[in-house]
Amino acid sequence: MLRLGGSPEDSITFDADGSCVAGGGDGPFAPYYCSQVHPYTYGCLTPARWEAVLEFADAVGFKIAFGLNGCWGRPGASDPMDFSNARALMEATAASPHARALAYWELSNEVVPRTIAAAQWVADALVLKGMSEAAFGAKGLPAPPVVGPDQAAGTAISEVVQALGGKGGQLAAVVYHQYPRQFRRPRAPQKTTSPQNKP
Repeated sequence: MLRLGGSPEDSITFDADGSCVAGGGDGPFAPYYCSQVHPYTYGCLTPARWEAVLEFADAVGFKIAFGLNGCWGRPGASDPMDFSNARALMEATAASPHARALAYWELSNEVVPRTIAAAQWVADALVLKGMSEAAFGAKGLPAPPVVGPDQAAGTAISEVVQALGGKGGQLAAVVYHQYPRQFRRPRAPQKTTSPQNKP
């Protein structure tokens, strides 16, 4: 499994039509700012580059978990994102002869609930799940599921699980970041990671 994401992912734009320009300051909704990194458009992922990544992964037997920009066009923490860029990426991926290399869509990186409310993240993840199913289904392919929110705070994961409510089966996984060796003094594992712990 090859994960392509991390801190910059919520500032990466899929350059579907060649109009992407790196840069952009705080974006159109300042003072609200969603991503972990500046500027608003950290970088442009071209269709040719994305196709090369898929081709490489397919050739060597990697499965990709790709981090979607969960901040694209989002005007506030409790407002939905603009799904157009993610839709373009999903449709381009489904049309690729190497589409099978894509295993998961990860939505956002460590921004819940700091800049995206947990309930809104869940709502957006379910919209993206439907978009993935439509794009890949149109090509007769199984849809890569949506996972996330790639968060390092146990309370955020609990909030996401609670927001899912009875929709828990709609997502393939809730993804959590654990950094046990990042700090000088070892930290006890978060209770969130225990299957026996219920929010």
